[in-house]
Amino acid sequence: MALDFSIFGGGTTGSVATTTSTTTFGLFGTSSLTPLGGLSSGNALGTTGGGIFGGGTTTGTTTTTTAPSNTTTFGLFGPSTGVLSGGFGFGSTLGGSGGLFPAPPVVAPAPVQVGPQGIDIEEQLLESVGAHTFSTSDFMVESGENVSEIQIITVPANGTVTVELDGSTVDVAAGMKIVEDDFGTLKYEPDSGFDGKDSFSIAMSTDGVVFDNTPSEVCIIVIDNVESAPSIDATADIAVEEGQSASGVGAAIVGSFNDPDSTDTLDEVTLTDVPDADEGTLTYTADNGGSMVAGDGAVLSAAEAATLSFNAASDAVTSNGGTVTATLDYTMTGSDGASASGGALDIVISDGND
Repeated sequence: MALDFSIFGGGTTGSVATTTSTTTFGLFGTSSLTPLGGLSSGNALGTTGGGIFGGGTTTGTTTTTTAPSNTTTFGLFGPSTGVLSGGFGFGSTLGGSGGLFPAPPVVAPAPVQVGPQGIDIEEQLLESVGAHTFSTSDFMVESGENVSEIQIITVPANGTVTVELDGSTVDVAAGMKIVEDDFGTLKYEPDSGFDGKDSFSIAMSTDGVVFDNTPSEVCIIVIDNVESAPSIDATADIAVEEGQSASGVGAAIVGSFNDPDSTDTLDEVTLTDVPDADEGTLTYTADNGGSMVAGDGAVLSAAEAATLSFNAASDAVTSNGGTVTATLDYTMTGSDGASASGGALDIVISDGND
């Protein structure tokens, strides 16, 4: 193995491997085989093999010994292989990993376009219309060539795309190919009550063989112009001991309002049938701050309804260890004026003070 060192611990371009290892040390090196170089190492002043800072002449000595054939190349900024001391740092090449300068980042090549580059499609759909039917002219590529076939890559999340094939309407699926003659039967229909942005993706082809490898987005913006009626979700029973108050009544009622139109909110709650007085009383905080008792037919704002509380009568349960269920019936009206009926909340009163 041949090692060649210069002023800073490394040579210039390296040496060629032989079966004999020759180590030559220069101005600041040592005469031993340890390739450490530098200012402080070397033999005693005047002895063989030292540099001017380690003793001896300015040219150093040559020591020859038999060693296995190997090749290690050293440059100014470190060795190219192995972990050997020398130069300013370690690295495979000047500026490489571990050397004086970090290696430049590896930049992946840009993907190669395969097939024609399709153009994204954007359509608007009024919810009242219900569906959008595409036409042949909707599908275009940047080259201006005629699109002869498309392939479905992804399907919409909030709707369904159908196509007429051999006289039958079928839902499209990922991987399905549709020829130009059927473009005019391709139809998008949003899910019931959905409004907003929905999309699916396609790859286009001008020859029916090679398809665009960068799929185009087909975006449908569904505009809400239909008022959907609200509904009332089922509520869980509320438990309370006789003589105690159940404060969660208001939250349960308000939380049961459900309107598919995201812009509509709860406006009013009408109490159509409240529990009998021997079961307990309903109270709420009015919008003006006063405490009120609610009876049949009471109309409460959403804020008032949220404060509803049921106070169970102290003798509501007549049998020891028994229970009595008091039911509160109500209807709800949204901010758009649409209403829903059939709301019911059961309050289970248990024997608690006999």
